[in-house]
Amino acid sequence: SADRERAYAVSIPRDSIVDRPECENSDADTEVMWNAAYAVGGPVCTVAQVEANTGIYVDHFVVVDFNGFGDMVDAVGGVPVCVPEDIVDRPRSIFVPKGDPSVLSGDQALDYVRARYVGELAQQNDISRIRRQQTFIAALVREVKSAGTLTRLDKVVNFLDAATKSLTTDTELDSVTRIGKIAMQLQSIGLDKVKFVTLPTEYYSTDSEFSGKVFWTPEADRIWELINEDKELPADLIGKSSISAEPPKTSSESETPTETPDASESPTETASPSETPDASESPTETASP
Repeated sequence: SADRERAYAVSIPRDSIVDRPECENSDADTEVMWNAAYAVGGPVCTVAQVEANTGIYVDHFVVVDFNGFGDMVDAVGGVPVCVPEDIVDRPRSIFVPKGDPSVLSGDQALDYVRARYVGELAQQNDISRIRRQQTFIAALVREVKSAGTLTRLDKVVNFLDAATKSLTTDTELDSVTRIGKIAMQLQSIGLDKVKFVTLPTEYYSTDSEFSGKVFWTPEADRIWELINEDKELPADLIGKSSISAEPPKTSSESETPTETPDASESPTETASPSETPDASESPTETASP
């Protein structure tokens, strides 16, 4: 927010069906998967799609690849998260043991946020995986703030330097120092005001050609309006879909800690808002920054 009192991260499910604007090397298209824009024209095309579908101007973009993600986790000595049950994704040779908390290193953290096939059935969309990623990033924010990293620019730069070789940014955000100065503005924001929101969606009907895909609801449009107007997102709008960076509450404080991913919330596990395309995957298997 302009007054630096709050910060939101809004996750857009990659299975969202939207209209894509014309990009440098591709004509405009209608009713396409959100993630296709990245496969077609990279971050620049994705930014154009964000602006066309939300009405929000994008000042800067940062793309973090897998190596950069793992390096940042290792830079803070690992991140503790609650893993309520073993995560087993056999097709991707992923196994993350349960623990409360489990302190995940870079490679383990990458497995935690990437796992798609969890349980006996392969999952078909992003919602649960997005929630797991949000839970992890919230824990990473806590680690960075508790270490006092954001109190001095040199500490921020050292932390970010761990990922500079794995970042892609726009030309105006092409130095660690510039990114660090933005990051330092987070230090005065309370953890309860750093919130991760999943865009509200509904499934297309099973007899639709878009079966398994999602469309944005009117609540999603309202979220974009409020963000564009620099207004707070009310609890009755984001409800239980949001996760804050506050430390998880103990069982005596809350029966349903908001920081723990709920495996029953959605029957799905897929791509990450922070993943970059894998050449071995199709556009439906990749994610936008």
